[in-house]
Amino acid sequence: MRLLTFFCLSLASGTLYADEPALFVSSQFNAAMIAEAVNYYVLIGEDRAKVELEALSPLEAYSPISYTHALTNVEVAERISWVCTILWQGKSQLPPGYGGLWDVEGRFGDSRLWPLYPVVQSGSSYFVLSTSYVIAGVAERPRDYLRRCEGRGPFRTEPVPVPSRSQAERELRQLRNSSEWMSAWAGLRPGEKSSTESSVWNFLWNQAEGISDRGAILGHH
Repeated sequence: MRLLTFFCLSLASGTLYADEPALFVSSQFNAAMIAEAVNYYVLIGEDRAKVELEALSPLEAYSPISYTHALTNVEVAERISWVCTILWQGKSQLPPGYGGLWDVEGRFGDSRLWPLYPVVQSGSSYFVLSTSYVIAGVAERPRDYLRRCEGRGPFRTEPVPVPSRSQAERELRQLRNSSEWMSAWAGLRPGEKSSTESSVWNFLWNQAEGISDRGAILGHH
């Protein structure tokens, strides 16, 4: 039943699962690609997901040796962390130790409000707050983070909806109007709030606007 439901959702979203998720082969990403990557690993199951994610993980996040032509090692490591945070369901934050995220560090630290940080969920869609890591020390090894994430909670067994552009935009507006979002930016001076919040908001909005009306085709690049 789970596989049949997954297949129907894939057809409805226009997504075909052929090879690796497009999230790991394209330099650009959006909310639909995040959902599609999660669903790919849900489909193959926890044991195989562990094997594939470990094989995909670079040995060092900031190593100059890149595993793909399109993405740097830290970009691959970041994207694995987003997927893992959604796949292994827990109630406490488990961000990777790749540094601090510029503009959002310290603003989304409440696990009750932002359990997936640096991923945020609004409605049924998932978005990423920032990819601007600032490192001042030794970064966590991506495979060590993967093992930590595997202990976060039970592995997801049901696929997540793949949002259309209009759905993602609608759910982002709901996020921005929420009391949780407003409280994250409390305490800033008006001008500072406008600049910083707008920068993060634009980054989120691009993840909705970047969704094709036809949906992404995984494994085609």
